[in-house]
Amino acid sequence: MEVFANDLNRLRESFTHDGDQSVIALAITVFVGIALLLVSLVAQASLVSTTGRALQNQDTDLRQSIREGIGFLRPFLAITLMLYGPYFLISLFLGQALFVTNFTGVPFILAIAVFYPLGIVLTAVHLLAQRSLILQSLGVWSSIVNGWQFLWRYLGRLIVITLILIVIALLYSFVLNLILPPISVTSMLSILFAWLQTGKLTSGQILYITGMGLLDLVPNAPINAYQSIVITLAYFRFSELGRAKKNKRW
Repeated sequence: MEVFANDLNRLRESFTHDGDQSVIALAITVFVGIALLLVSLVAQASLVSTTGRALQNQDTDLRQSIREGIGFLRPFLAITLMLYGPYFLISLFLGQALFVTNFTGVPFILAIAVFYPLGIVLTAVHLLAQRSLILQSLGVWSSIVNGWQFLWRYLGRLIVITLILIVIALLYSFVLNLILPPISVTSMLSILFAWLQTGKLTSGQILYITGMGLLDLVPNAPINAYQSIVITLAYFRFSELGRAKKNKRW
């Protein structure tokens, strides 16, 4: 832990030394990250909407899907901010506490035992809330509440589906690495080792890492789309079962 803390100290000194270059590189990285988030939300909304229409035997096309995705951008962004905003702010304070304590003590225990599992739960609620908003035409807050209730109502089934998706994703990644060798990994490791030795991380290296991260999204797009469709199918199916049981009671 002390070695890792020393590396973080050297990284902080690098940012202090490079000054303007580091600020520009970080600004570009943040801008690209925000743009990527917005595009990702539109793509997710389009895919969920298209899958929902297909399940209801309704016709759709690419233009309509994109238009609907853009229309759902604001509520999707609101759901994302409401769920991950507080989590992100708390993570900043927790990260500072971990840094001060050299990744030991109570902050480290909280990060491992509480904060990481909480992130998994928030991710699940986020995915389900998105589908609540589109498939059931709920509001932002109602979608979050419904996503939370849906998670715990079908927790066992959702865990099984998640495990299956993880196995499929691992197999896909294995095959993809055989077809497309991860050449960029060597370059990124060389940057990491250079940083550990010199304590400096240049603006060019920061932008390179960001670019490689963006390029990595392209080959992973099919598996991400498949996972989104499966989750939408599961949500639709379980919702239908829930409504059927409710109708039988009446």
